[in-house]
Amino acid sequence: MGDFGRVERALGRDTVETIVQKEKSLEEAQRMQKKGQKRKIDRGER
Repeated sequence: MGDFGRVERALGRDTVETIVQKEKSLEEAQRMQKKGQKRKIDRGER
């Protein structure tokens, strides 16, 4: 947590929070996309 604290102090809490939220939403979108691709493979639509 030390590195996170240093980044937070350097960039500001709001900036770090914004970056974290963007990354979480990006990861969720990638997970949903992969899930959709797996379903196509399972149904033989690919």
